[in-house]
Amino acid sequence: MALISQAHRMENAPLSRIREIIAYAGRLEQSGKRIIHLEIGEPDADTPAHIVESCKKALDEGKVHYGPVTGIPELRAAVADRYNRLYGAGYDADEVMITAGVEQGVFLAMNAYLNPGDEILVPDPGYLCYFTLPNITGATPVSYALEERRDFQIDAENLEKLVTPKTRAILLNSPSNPCGSVLDGQSLRIVAEMARRHNLLVISDEVYADMVYGGKQYCSAASLPELKERLIVLHGFSKYFAMTGWRIGYMLCERSLLDPMMRLNFYNLSCPCTFIQYAALTALAEDDAPSRAMVKEYERRRDYMTQAINSLPGCSCLRPDGAFYIFVNISETGMSGDEFCKIMIDEAGVSMTPGHVFGSMGNDFVRVSYANSMDNLKLAVELMRGVLSARVSA
Repeated sequence: MALISQAHRMENAPLSRIREIIAYAGRLEQSGKRIIHLEIGEPDADTPAHIVESCKKALDEGKVHYGPVTGIPELRAAVADRYNRLYGAGYDADEVMITAGVEQGVFLAMNAYLNPGDEILVPDPGYLCYFTLPNITGATPVSYALEERRDFQIDAENLEKLVTPKTRAILLNSPSNPCGSVLDGQSLRIVAEMARRHNLLVISDEVYADMVYGGKQYCSAASLPELKERLIVLHGFSKYFAMTGWRIGYMLCERSLLDPMMRLNFYNLSCPCTFIQYAALTALAEDDAPSRAMVKEYERRRDYMTQAINSLPGCSCLRPDGAFYIFVNISETGMSGDEFCKIMIDEAGVSMTPGHVFGSMGNDFVRVSYANSMDNLKLAVELMRGVLSARVSA
């Protein structure tokens, strides 16, 4: 019997390498080996109890029916108010659409605005979907380098060289997955000026915006009024409110930009889950003390891990300003990212992600997530130290 072939658009859409690493770690655990997970990109905290209770209440009240394609009005208004208050943006409730997480927002934006043959500039290192989703649309992702020696900021000259007549959009991610870096005002102004000259759409993934450390002021793309007419901002509840499994996020943009994504969302999702939206509304409207405490704990772990990693043989890293990742430079170990991660999981029982998963600029790096207990982080460092001390010359 002849096999049914997949659509050509799926040929460049592999499953995340991180999922493969997690599966391998799971098999080791099933065989009895202890694994410390530093590869997973989600909070190790549970969703705050008052948000969970709000969802239960919505279910009890029968809020289980179809809702608006763009989301319930109360939540859209709360999202707009939050961005306006924090970043001086000027969004109305009808310039907000609720999505099934930020990744669906990226999917909608790219499918609504990229044609076959178009190009989109994406950060390298950057999250996997930035490279794969353009391929599904028939467009081409073009990497712009974020270099460690520049603190992973945008270089105007290098970015300008990548623009061609086919360039349609540029994607930003700050704080960064996998670097934990936060784009400064200069980087954003570089993008704004270039987008204006070349008439580019700007897609800004800001899902870690509420997880910034050391009193650093987060600079949202929405804070630049000159960007608004060409800007799609993506954010969600997964990270700051520890709601990864709830699959709820949002986008903000001018009505004219929102319309094609709204229509696409209708055929893709019909409408976002109704009762979960009421839980999200509670997250925005009520005390976020549990989330603030979680971020404070992540800052403590970040401080420990950056110091500890820089003491490991052959390893170095910058201290990230946001998210819960450290991009570790392992070039002095003489190992590739794959080799380093394989040795660490097999010999130390510590699971991490090779940096090349996030683009070619990550070839000499591994991503470490410190979304794990301090006890486990300390143990992981000592286990790694034992392996590296025996393998890396002083």
